Amino acid sequence: MPDKPFLCVTLRRLVLFMPALLGVCTGAFSQSGTSHSLLFEALTINNGLSQGYVSDIVQDHQGLMWITTGDGLNRYDGYDFTVYHHDADDPFSLGSDDLTCIFEDSQKRLWIGTRQNGIDLFNRAENRFYHIRKEEGNGLRSNDILSIQEDKQGRLWVRTREGIDRLTITPFGQKKNSPAGRTQFPADVTFLHIEANSGAERQPGRFGGQDLFIDSRGRIFITTTTNVFEVMTSADAGYYKIEDRYRFQVIDSAFIPGMLEDTIHGNLLLNTKEIIRFPGFGMPATVYRHSRNDIRWTTDRKGMLWLADGDSLAIADLRTGIVRTAGASDPSFRKPLGAPTVFYTDRTGMIWIGTGGYGLLRYDPELEFFHHSLKGTAVYQLAEDKSGNIITNQLQSINISGPALQSAGPLVSTDLFASQFPKSLFTFSMDEAGDLWLGSKGALTCYSRSATTVTRFPVPLPSPELQPFPVLAGKDQNVWMGYGRYFACYNRLTGNFTFFDYPSEPASYDYDFLQYIYSDGELLWLGSVNGVFCFNTKRLQFVSAANGNSNWFKGGFIYSFCNDPGEPQKYLWLGTKGMGLNRLDKTTGVLTRFDKKKGLVNNVVYGMLPDGNGHLWLSTNRGLSRFTIATESFRNFDVSDGLQSNEFNRYAFLRTTGGKLVFGGMNGINFFDPALVSSLEAPPVIFTQFRLFNKKIEPGSSGSPLTQSIGFTNNIRLQYRQNVITIQFAAMDYRKHGSIRYRYRMKGFDEDWIHSGELREATYTNLDPGTYQFSVQAAYEDEDWGTGSAILTITIKTPWWRTWWFYCLSILLVAGGLYVLYQFRLSQFRRLEKLRNSIARDLHDEVGSSISTIAIYSKIVHEQVSNTTFNNEPLLQKISEHASEIMESMNDIVWNINTRNDAFEHIISRMREHASQLLEVQNYSLHFKFDGHLQHLRLTMEKRRDFYLIYKEALNNIAKYAHGKNAWISLTLSGNNLELDIRDDGVGFELGNERQEGNGLANMRFRATALKGKIHFDSTPGEGTHVYLICPMT
Repeated sequence: MPDKPFLCVTLRRLVLFMPALLGVCTGAFSQSGTSHSLLFEALTINNGLSQGYVSDIVQDHQGLMWITTGDGLNRYDGYDFTVYHHDADDPFSLGSDDLTCIFEDSQKRLWIGTRQNGIDLFNRAENRFYHIRKEEGNGLRSNDILSIQEDKQGRLWVRTREGIDRLTITPFGQKKNSPAGRTQFPADVTFLHIEANSGAERQPGRFGGQDLFIDSRGRIFITTTTNVFEVMTSADAGYYKIEDRYRFQVIDSAFIPGMLEDTIHGNLLLNTKEIIRFPGFGMPATVYRHSRNDIRWTTDRKGMLWLADGDSLAIADLRTGIVRTAGASDPSFRKPLGAPTVFYTDRTGMIWIGTGGYGLLRYDPELEFFHHSLKGTAVYQLAEDKSGNIITNQLQSINISGPALQSAGPLVSTDLFASQFPKSLFTFSMDEAGDLWLGSKGALTCYSRSATTVTRFPVPLPSPELQPFPVLAGKDQNVWMGYGRYFACYNRLTGNFTFFDYPSEPASYDYDFLQYIYSDGELLWLGSVNGVFCFNTKRLQFVSAANGNSNWFKGGFIYSFCNDPGEPQKYLWLGTKGMGLNRLDKTTGVLTRFDKKKGLVNNVVYGMLPDGNGHLWLSTNRGLSRFTIATESFRNFDVSDGLQSNEFNRYAFLRTTGGKLVFGGMNGINFFDPALVSSLEAPPVIFTQFRLFNKKIEPGSSGSPLTQSIGFTNNIRLQYRQNVITIQFAAMDYRKHGSIRYRYRMKGFDEDWIHSGELREATYTNLDPGTYQFSVQAAYEDEDWGTGSAILTITIKTPWWRTWWFYCLSILLVAGGLYVLYQFRLSQFRRLEKLRNSIARDLHDEVGSSISTIAIYSKIVHEQVSNTTFNNEPLLQKISEHASEIMESMNDIVWNINTRNDAFEHIISRMREHASQLLEVQNYSLHFKFDGHLQHLRLTMEKRRDFYLIYKEALNNIAKYAHGKNAWISLTLSGNNLELDIRDDGVGFELGNERQEGNGLANMRFRATALKGKIHFDSTPGEGTHVYLICPMT
């Protein structure tokens, strides 16, 4: 409970506050009337933002920007918006689309406040929202959330429409209690309602009864309509007390002032009707007096306070006290600036402004490095006098020593300029006395600034239309110039002109042959439209290169020179038209080129200036380039960086004695301190999307390989079929996205880095199974890639047919198959051998005996040929019978070994044919039937032979011994068994009588056994015989 005595403000404390109140009235800040134009960039619904009303902005630990609106939560990665909405069918979706605030705590948890639905915790790894609502007993006091902050103990402080709550949250995964409405919340939450000013709570204003602020030191402040309180807490979860820190007059009963911290200078800021700074609560000082109460504000990384006032900005330097106003350079941004809802400074220093209906505005303070002045004026020449003033080709005198340009007025009167100076004055030279030397038709002209007089020195050549160009006033009383086909010198002491022929005949060009003169000690470097010449001012002659060439760069169109800052005796840098930047080795004459292929923004280099930090600054037709000599890399700047335009002019470049650089172009000048233009470090990169076969993959979806969002994933395991992947990434730096370059490498697949330029995704197809490591880096144009990378390990599972166990199994199967094949071939060989033996045996048993009998009978017939009484007819008959038996046996053997007869339909046909030939001639009535399914089956040769011989033996017995009139033959298929049923109505015989059975039945039983079947004989004398055979088909 609150400590009640601390809620009372004593008379003594009010007395202590009096000096503070007086201090407010005597602020030390001064307000400048100078207005600056700032280059804002807008992000609206046209860019993907869900709604134009922006309520809050935060940058998370990864660098992503999160924006709450009246219609959903937005995530911005610098390229694309991802929008999260409420889904009534999904309990883990956003609790409401009407959002008010957003905050990331020290545990990297993202909290979202809604207007009427309490607080949401967004678990970005799971892509789930968890909800906290107003509940009886232990819950928020209101579902209308205005702001969320965190103290040093990790407790959340929530400002609601009805007051302030403190939330103590247990670590995730340690949940014990599950109050109704928070059963899905992954932690326990304890609530404490803070009571600071009951009167304010009973009459809540437009912005809530109290405002809340926690500074970087963990101090907790509550503001009301009249007071600033500090909340003192302790380790006791329920204990706190209130200290009254500051009191002010009521401004508006509906307005609660807010607080801000200047972390650089350690001051607190309070927004009453004016901005008050507190080095200590006893020493307030007014920073700025504004015209509106509900201002929005922020401090940047340099200690500047940014706030909106009307349709412009006030920018207060909290160190010097200088306040300047600023507006948008684009008039269309005036309305958005007049409707700010929130200011935010990201980690790189960019200022983000949320507006009430116009989306987002963002501004890069680094754009102020390039100050822009003399807008609308084409500037072709710049020179600095002894007083530090800069003279332009319009003969204006300006001063840039301060933060803003100051004009010292024209050097000459309008009448004098019109009558004595060329109509188009592009270039001049200033001598040591500050007098100006320039070319006019047929003469060299000098303007004396001290005497304000113009003196013409006619050129003693018959070319009155020529004009000295360019002109260089040297330190040796000589004025050097180009004049037509000559290089000329005017001596100010003698008043004489001297002319020198170029080493090579100058051709006729649309331009003056000589373009630039550069002083290098006793040497003058002359840049022409056709190369480089070197002139020695002591010997008054041209100097040849080490290789003997008098033209050091023949064919080059030279605009400017600059000695190398580090090795001026050895190297000279050349700016050219169309050939980029070139480095000339003075000792050898060797040239090295640096052009667009190596990062230069444009191959036309008008001017070059060293900055004293190892850089050369180059003006071109496409902006400025900063060349780092040590790394031979470029960083480019264009109009989006605050340049006067992308097009600059030759001769319009100057380095002041104070170290500032000035470049002139078609829209005025840019001046800046190069030391303030810091190098951009390599930005961190995160993964933003993962696609399979170009389909976006989210965690939790059917078949998704992601268990967490891709930005929180370190490892991905994919099936072997999921081998076409796309990985999208983004650099977490919003300053110059168009200048960010990427490179990536899939270790295990890519041999080297792949430079993708501005493309921020990588696609791989047909990756082999294995483990890969995908790395990506980002850099600005100077390609300082840094040392960090975003890394994702990808494992593609090996298909089962490429696993070790499958290889082993395959080897075993192949070995087994070879063994089976060997056994099969061996069995085939044995079968063939058996077949041969069987044929040989059959030939011997059936054919051999018959042939022997025929031979015996034939011999008897032959011996009895001369015996007229011998009857040879019976023997010839027997020879004929045995010959028929031989033919039948040979026919059976040939039929049996023919594989075409394996089909059962051929067996049936032969069985029918044999029965007809054998029985019908003996007047038997043949009854033959078979199962039609048998015609599609096959029998092996051995089975076919044994089966057919059983059948043949049975029919032979009928034909020889039955003496009947009918024979019944039936073939059926029962399951996998073949059934043969043969019956007759003959005389029969007595079973068991070996004499009657003979060898025929024994052979039939033997063959049935070979068929793995069974044969049954049933016969009774006088009643016929029944033979039944059953055998498997396989």
